[in-house]
Amino acid sequence: GNSITTGPAPGLIEAALKGASGKPPTIGLRIRLPFEQKMNYYIDYPYFFNWFFPRLYAFSELNRALLHHYGGIGSLLEFFNFVDLKQKDSLSDSTAIALVADYYKPLIRWMDYLEQQGYLRKPNKTVFQSFDSTDYDGILEMVENSYAPLEGMGRLRIQAEEIYDAFKGIQNDLRMLGPAVSIFGSYKDEMALPYAQAVEEIAEWLALQGISILYPTHTGIGGAVENGHGAVTKRTFGTSRRVEKSRLIHVGKDTFKDSLPYADIDFKTEYQFLKKFIMTHYADQAYIIFPGGTGTMDFVMELIQLKQVNHMPRD
Repeated sequence: GNSITTGPAPGLIEAALKGASGKPPTIGLRIRLPFEQKMNYYIDYPYFFNWFFPRLYAFSELNRALLHHYGGIGSLLEFFNFVDLKQKDSLSDSTAIALVADYYKPLIRWMDYLEQQGYLRKPNKTVFQSFDSTDYDGILEMVENSYAPLEGMGRLRIQAEEIYDAFKGIQNDLRMLGPAVSIFGSYKDEMALPYAQAVEEIAEWLALQGISILYPTHTGIGGAVENGHGAVTKRTFGTSRRVEKSRLIHVGKDTFKDSLPYADIDFKTEYQFLKKFIMTHYADQAYIIFPGGTGTMDFVMELIQLKQVNHMPRD
């Protein structure tokens, strides 16, 4: 009695929908792109999206199991998004995430490396599983042991309204932002330490140029951003109109450290999708990426995917 939720494309996606045809309804989540393939024949309920982040949000809220088969940047974006949500307890532990091991071996090795280096909150084995493409029994057992979201589309609709209301609260500030850069990297102080001086120097230089900075955490790389930017703004307070134009915008719900007085805007949101939208669409100068875990990789894949499909706000 499980519905299939997937994209609209042919190939493996169409094969999955064809296998489920005539059984519980199938759902297609399509992104509007100028070159996107037409909706395939086997989708019962199509839904259309203008942006990637609400489409990913719908995937995470509607499904009890998320199986990643052969794919490209879009599949990697989905994987890192769901894994990061689970790392941060924003996705239920009962929601299963799986990779096809014979295709994603390099990715699995790299995830093991991230865990060994200390970039992850939770061990990989508690977040996702991997199966050979012919291990049908293992995949089916994983699905049977997972649990479906209780509220389904109703909960999705309510939370979408909450996200929209939250965004309206900061939209005017963002429109008046001026030149801005987004900086990403690990939230862990010990992982950010080798890069702290470089981050502080970059933040100082951006402040002196009157360029604002968006960043997702008060600790780790974000803490270095605050220290560098704050050192300049404190030193030049009331004496430099250019520096006064440089604003520090923290975007995210940070439970590890209270906001420092350096942050001009501290926009607290628990919705990863809204945080990604703001940090990718309101930085008009550059995106600077330092080493990090699944959250950083989620941002990286979002940026690459936007570039691949010509949805980047700017070149």
